[in-house]
Amino acid sequence: MASDTAGEWQVAKSRKGRLRHTPGCRPHELPQQVQQSGPADPNLVKRLATCVRQQAQSLKCSSYWTSVLGAVQEGLQATPSNSLAAGSETSAPAVRLLCLGIGSPESSPSAVRAWQLSLAWLLAEVFDIQERHWADPQMQAVDCALGTEFGFALAEDSASRPCGRPLLLFMPHCDRALYEMVLAENEAWPWPDALADIVLVGNSFKAYQERDDFRMVASGPGAPSRDSAGPPAFPQGPTDRRCLQNRKRTFCWKMSAPKCYVMGIEGEKIFCRMTLTIRNSYLELWCEDSMQSPALIFDDVPKVACSSAKSQQYRAEAEADKLKRQVEILEEAQALAKEREAKFGNPERKLAKAAQSELFNERMTIRRLQKELRTVKEMLKESEDTFAQLFEDLVTTRRKDQELEDAQNGLENTARMSVVALAEERRKVHEKTEIAKKLKARVQELEENEGDVHRKKAIAERRIVVLDRDIGQLQQDVKRIEVKYQESVETMLILEERCREEEAKLKEERAKVEVLTAQIAEEKKWNSILKQDLAKAQSEIEGVVDEKNSLFKENKSLDKKGIMEGKRAREAEAEAKKVRELLVDSSSNLVMTTHELGDEKLRVSDLQHELEKTRNSLKEYQDLAATRKGILEGVEKDTLR
Repeated sequence: MASDTAGEWQVAKSRKGRLRHTPGCRPHELPQQVQQSGPADPNLVKRLATCVRQQAQSLKCSSYWTSVLGAVQEGLQATPSNSLAAGSETSAPAVRLLCLGIGSPESSPSAVRAWQLSLAWLLAEVFDIQERHWADPQMQAVDCALGTEFGFALAEDSASRPCGRPLLLFMPHCDRALYEMVLAENEAWPWPDALADIVLVGNSFKAYQERDDFRMVASGPGAPSRDSAGPPAFPQGPTDRRCLQNRKRTFCWKMSAPKCYVMGIEGEKIFCRMTLTIRNSYLELWCEDSMQSPALIFDDVPKVACSSAKSQQYRAEAEADKLKRQVEILEEAQALAKEREAKFGNPERKLAKAAQSELFNERMTIRRLQKELRTVKEMLKESEDTFAQLFEDLVTTRRKDQELEDAQNGLENTARMSVVALAEERRKVHEKTEIAKKLKARVQELEENEGDVHRKKAIAERRIVVLDRDIGQLQQDVKRIEVKYQESVETMLILEERCREEEAKLKEERAKVEVLTAQIAEEKKWNSILKQDLAKAQSEIEGVVDEKNSLFKENKSLDKKGIMEGKRAREAEAEAKKVRELLVDSSSNLVMTTHELGDEKLRVSDLQHELEKTRNSLKEYQDLAATRKGILEGVEKDTLR
């Protein structure tokens, strides 16, 4: 039930065609509000979780837990879903768990709520129930956090609806009204065997029957819903339907199946295990011998005789737990090997393979090393299989102990033959004790062998760590060389671009120099022509005195033109000088660029030498890996021995 369903709880109003509520289902007897608001104290949650785990550990070491486990297992195997799965040779459907009426472990004055929660958690862990729900109107925020710690979620609509899978309904210490409401609901579900898929763990219906026969409880939570004699006041037909509901959710099941296995529990005592059979629209109760029967007083002697066998069973279970822890250690080692395998096969190395074809062969050697690691993991898996086989042997021993308890129940029904049956049971217990001793000796022998395997495994792991470190160093060297090579290639490309730019500038400067040279040649040609004209003018001045004045003016104008042309010539020579200097600078830059290009080529050659040295060192590491491979093969042979 989600936290948003907090509110007042009430009994559903009667509808048309339904019976009215009787005094056995009074609304004021139900809790009124769910206290789930506010944050939970983590320290309190941690303390309660520790208490529940300690109580669960105590339950596992008691005969009560063995009886509960056998009864629930029998009920789950008898459900129609499991029967269909067994007939079709398919996997059994997943079991669901719904706990109702546990209450608030945080606010309960006694430890009964915590014991109930520990029992429900143990059942969920043993039967590997992943879908766990619980609901109670008294639950608070601390209780919700505690349930989350053990994998329990607040019940939703889907938790109570039949879906073709077995449902383990955990309802100890609930009022009789709640049982009547759950069993009496007869909605039209599409599943015909909805109730037959429910295994109910709750109070003793035999006690309710006796109370009704003697009219011991006239009113209150344990009173019948109708004042009638005869059978107990459970639903008599499909028209008598009630349901415990909230504003948004309703817990209901259709009671149309032929059987429902019920185990009655009160505190830590099993009262009866009964079968509800629907015949002619009413319920008949068929009960086995109750543990309150006087006949069981005479069965204390067989119980004492079987206690030694049970103690042997508990020790075997402790050994099984130890082997489970060892298997978990091996699984952690396997996970570490998987991480290393993922490290060796990352996508970056695959890209490096495609880019650097020369390193492909060396990385293939790394793959071979990975295959060797897989062989080591297979060895570890074989050791895990041996441990699993040993655990199965322990489970068979536990089943044999269960058979002993079944034989004890047979002794309870045949008290007259108790002496003969007691001798037979003692003989069986003696045989099982010898078998347990042999198994214990076998377990000790396997533990000694396991110590040798662990030492050899530690040696192999250390060698694997050394190989991983060497391979990582080689990968770092190769990456460093690749980076240097890429840097040298980039510098070469930059220098080549600069050379091309300088050559282009040099070509432009040469074109400018050619243009200026042509202009200077033209200016010189004009200067020579002007000098010739000046000489002619001077000769004409000497020859013609009469025209001196006029020629003198012309001479002045010509002198001015000559001065202008001289200035132009000097400016052209200065520009030509600048062009020559630029040409010299460009030539020196070209020479320096050529020298830098030669230096980069030398650096590239040095890097190639370093790459060859790295390849040589890699070959040496390959030889070292081959030797270590031989050592690992020797270790593998030793472990196989």
